[in-house]
Amino acid sequence: MLTNAGIPALFDDRTESPGVKFADADLIGLPLRVAASAKSLGAGGFEVKRRLGQEKTITTRQDLVACLTKHLVGESGCNS
Repeated sequence: MLTNAGIPALFDDRTESPGVKFADADLIGLPLRVAASAKSLGAGGFEVKRRLGQEKTITTRQDLVACLTKHLVGESGCNS
């Protein structure tokens, strides 16, 4: 879905813990993190976080591409 929208994505399917994966994503400089967890799915969707910020947003699958596009052009606040 993301690559079809022209948003490059890296899917980390290693068996490492989420913390290790998040740290590695920060080290290689990925600007955004999208996480699907029991907690985020229970809250309605995916957790989106900018690498250089603290704010986390939950967005639905239907709004994910629009949310990431806003973040990539420097806007924030993509609430679903």
